[in-house]
Amino acid sequence: MGGNLNQIARCLNEYGAPYNALSREVRAATAELAALKFEVLLKVGEAVGNVHTYQL
Repeated sequence: MGGNLNQIARCLNEYGAPYNALSREVRAATAELAALKFEVLLKVGEAVGNVHTYQL
């Protein structure tokens, strides 16, 4: 899914202005996915007793 978002984001960046609103949505979705990934990594770290690996 991340690869598809990257392809979409690259296309939006190349073609610019007509796609600004969609570009913002894609960036927001990408940020949400990154936050979710971080949250999952924290939970995995806690589950296996390696919480320090995924802390900021």
